[in-house]
Amino acid sequence: MGGNPSMHIIMPQAILLFMRQPNGFLAHGGLRLKPAALITARYVNIASGLVRKIVKEIRMAHKAKQSLNSNYIQKNNKPLYMATVKRFKNWGSAVKAAGIDYDGIRLRRKMSRSDVKREILELYRRKIDLAYPNMRRKYQYLLASGMKKLGNGSWVKARKRCGIKINYRLPRKLS
Repeated sequence: MGGNPSMHIIMPQAILLFMRQPNGFLAHGGLRLKPAALITARYVNIASGLVRKIVKEIRMAHKAKQSLNSNYIQKNNKPLYMATVKRFKNWGSAVKAAGIDYDGIRLRRKMSRSDVKREILELYRRKIDLAYPNMRRKYQYLLASGMKKLGNGSWVKARKRCGIKINYRLPRKLS
């Protein structure tokens, strides 16, 4: 990129990533741009208008009780999904910008180690079969999280970390 270092082109979608500083500069992380006065109102209005339209559409879908998980939107409303990725970088940020709790919408839940442990112990207390095949069929999200966060790749180790010492393996058949 040669040319005049004082000339900057700012894309409409990028304007939202920068915060106005008291000194008139726009900043994001360690990056500083020329004074905000150099950015025309046209860019700001284009960006904010598109963002408002996206947020409005998400709120309307939420009011209509339409599913808002990322997978559903990708399959059923591709233009909206692509616009959110372009403007917000991901679907979750757009949903949060619309004032909706995305953690309650997600199909793939983010769970802490303590959440994983608590849910595994709750299944154990309810006498649910914790054998790998059953967990894979009925509680795949918990199986994957337990193996990753507690068991270092092993479901047996994950159960042991929860204090469950019962062996759920099927007995070997003697032939």
